[in-house]
Amino acid sequence: MIPDMRTAKETIHAFAEAICNGDIHSAGSLLCEKGNFEIQHSDLEIVSAVKTQFISWLALRRLEYPKRDELSFTITSCIDCKMNHGVVAFNEGHFPFMAWLSYRLSFAGIAVTVQDGLITSTHICFAVPHGKNPSFLSRFIDEINEMERTQGIDHFSASTVIFEREYGRAFKIEDVQ
Repeated sequence: MIPDMRTAKETIHAFAEAICNGDIHSAGSLLCEKGNFEIQHSDLEIVSAVKTQFISWLALRRLEYPKRDELSFTITSCIDCKMNHGVVAFNEGHFPFMAWLSYRLSFAGIAVTVQDGLITSTHICFAVPHGKNPSFLSRFIDEINEMERTQGIDHFSASTVIFEREYGRAFKIEDVQ
């Protein structure tokens, strides 16, 4: 396929609009055949996928999403990424992801890399800027800081309390590997 040479912003916008409209075929046509895309398994693990797996995952998540007829999006940028990727946040970051902690804390976007009018990679971004719905990391850190200030406990203890409350068990190093 010969790309139509859209700008990166136009490509990202067309991709997000196609997903909101349920036009998974059009969204897929904007993806590079040999791209690398991240998806989230039902056990919450984030893994690399090829184009067909990514499209299938998006289609399934859209079917499962209770507000699929009300999807909207904003395009922003990652606050942690030095490459300034465009990030698409659907429904304030609640689609297409399953909550890792609680819904209250989970907020993510799809960071998109575009080259020659096609999306060559995506990754799940949890460092979306503050706005109407602050990022997962921002809210987690704010809650830790509040516990340190009001309860006088250290950073690690506060994060452990939050993790146990939200995830139902103690934090393990495997959770970040």
